[in-house]
Amino acid sequence: MIGNRTGLSAQVKEHLNNIGLDGNAFDFYHCIIHQEALCCKVLDFENLMKFVFTTVNFIRSRGLNHRQFRSFLKETHASFQDIPYHADVRWLSRGNVWKRFVELRLELCAFLT
Repeated sequence: MIGNRTGLSAQVKEHLNNIGLDGNAFDFYHCIIHQEALCCKVLDFENLMKFVFTTVNFIRSRGLNHRQFRSFLKETHASFQDIPYHADVRWLSRGNVWKRFVELRLELCAFLT
């Protein structure tokens, strides 16, 4: 991501130089990318993610709840027809579940009440 030769920073600098702009003006992005990576390591979202996974597992692990939730989403014409199941083996699963949970938060609140 931030490598001097093949990372994002190097490629953007090269592109800026190719189109005639000063590539050194991009150096401050290195700090932004680095801060983002550090924040991901420091922030602890475990309590929040535990709530999200508990809610998703409550819906997905019980057949009746899952069928009722899918039909509820169809009735409300939600932008999605289901919520993905979280699997610890796949690290991308965590982000996908979180994103869909946020996008369906109003429908989830209405369904759970």
